[in-house]
Amino acid sequence: MKREIQFTGLSEGKYRMVTHRIDRQHGSSFDRWVEMGAPEKLSAEDIHYLKVSTRPQLHTRYVEVEGHLNYVSTLEPHGVELMELQRVY
Repeated sequence: MKREIQFTGLSEGKYRMVTHRIDRQHGSSFDRWVEMGAPEKLSAEDIHYLKVSTRPQLHTRYVEVEGHLNYVSTLEPHGVELMELQRVY
């Protein structure tokens, strides 16, 4: 699903934009568990694998803002994204 968000009233300048995304490829312990064969019992090694392989996708970039910012994101069904925008002085 494609979403466009427009941020207005921002001070002009450089901003650091950080996005965290969870979807079926990034951060879904359920999908990794299903790929393992959906075992009823998990070993300590299985649990460790699920913990380290299911982190959200992280993307950082810097953008120049002139009063407004248009942000476009395309998410899969059941996907979520958090976008943080911080002004860099």
